[in-house]
Amino acid sequence: MAGGIAKQLLERRGIQVQARLLSVGGVKDIPLDPVRPDCQALQAASEREIPALTQEAAGRMAALIEEVRGEGDSIGGVVECCVTGLPAGLGAPIFDGVENEISRMVFGIPAVRGIQFGAGFDAAGMRGSQHNDPFCIDETGEVRTETNRHGGVLGGMTSGMPLLFQAAFKPTPPSPWNRRRWTSSPAPRPPSRSKAATTPAWPCGRSPAWKRPQPLQFSP
Repeated sequence: MAGGIAKQLLERRGIQVQARLLSVGGVKDIPLDPVRPDCQALQAASEREIPALTQEAAGRMAALIEEVRGEGDSIGGVVECCVTGLPAGLGAPIFDGVENEISRMVFGIPAVRGIQFGAGFDAAGMRGSQHNDPFCIDETGEVRTETNRHGGVLGGMTSGMPLLFQAAFKPTPPSPWNRRRWTSSPAPRPPSRSKAATTPAWPCGRSPAWKRPQPLQFSP
């Protein structure tokens, strides 16, 4: 409930917090425009059972989850969160940066194993001239960057560009058939409690932006 109230308060200030399921296993959705993300498409995705931007990707993700579940196994995925309308200058350098605060809360969600902002780990393979986001003045007279590889955060503070981050979720432990069991005598196999996919949908992935984690699971 607190998250829903916070969301409404943020929307009154023109700030939208949205998320989508970017990938499940090797099935990936279409990329989001990091400079001008399609908020309407994100809203439409949030209303689907599997919140991908395209119906085609959602269908393939659902098929993969069912396939994995049929094999008694599980699979991980990635959730992408987008926050638009943030003013520049929120946050602080070093320990109280925006990335620090969001990461701390994201890792409070069970099964999270990694997080990246903007270009993330791809930045390690770039040159400075490739990763740099040149500043410009847009058609409305606002200062912004031409690209958004920094993901809306520079030096621990918001830049005024869309804030983008991705969180990676591990698969749950699979069914007991492939676990090593230490026993001196045969024992009946215990019932499986594993989930086919624990990748959260939009309520969980976007919650850290307003400090209200709430995971969603696909149950077998």
